[in-house]
Amino acid sequence: MESLFLLDMVFKFLEEYFDEETYTYVSDLKKISLRYLLGKFKYDLLAWLPFNLMIELVAGRKRLFRVLKMLRLPRLAQLLNVERVKKLVNEHF
Repeated sequence: MESLFLLDMVFKFLEEYFDEETYTYVSDLKKISLRYLLGKFKYDLLAWLPFNLMIELVAGRKRLFRVLKMLRLPRLAQLLNVERVKKLVNEHF
């Protein structure tokens, strides 16, 4: 599952977005990357981290482990949107 999250993060750095101020699509990689880094990147990074290994290092914190794993649920729901994934693959390849 971690590889899916990582692959999605890579695609997010390449995905155009619609700028609502200028009503145009932005395809400049620097602008796309900056927008992603300042926006959802931190949440995607938390969803990608291998919590199993982190929790083994901090033994005895099972409740914390469950809470941290729940951070993955919204991200997983987005990844399971098959139509979005097909569109991204077709646009980039």
